[in-house]
Amino acid sequence: MNRKEFLDSLNDVSISADVKGKMSIVYSDVPEIILKILTKYPAPELFDENESRTLSLNEALHAEEDNGVPFKSRNIIPIADLGDNDYIVYAGSQRMWCMYNILDETMFNEEETFEKLFLI
Repeated sequence: MNRKEFLDSLNDVSISADVKGKMSIVYSDVPEIILKILTKYPAPELFDENESRTLSLNEALHAEEDNGVPFKSRNIIPIADLGDNDYIVYAGSQRMWCMYNILDETMFNEEETFEKLFLI
């Protein structure tokens, strides 16, 4: 699935109360698009000809422990693994979307919406 098809698949998704509840326990102020992604694709969904993927609900909930990165304390929510230790994340404190390298702990390619960042 390409990125445009992925975004289009989220148009009519009703957010699961279970997903919303679980995510709100770990993260504050979870954007609707993340809840839609995790509702529609609770397991990883491949895109970009299988080079990138969304995180599963379990991976999103345990990203800090799994990667050794203090996502929660930095108010960062990872949602997609782009390879090369780069993730698409929502930076809640800045209210922006960006790419985040978990080794360098650097943010780059900041955008106001997930859609803008995702379609770069």
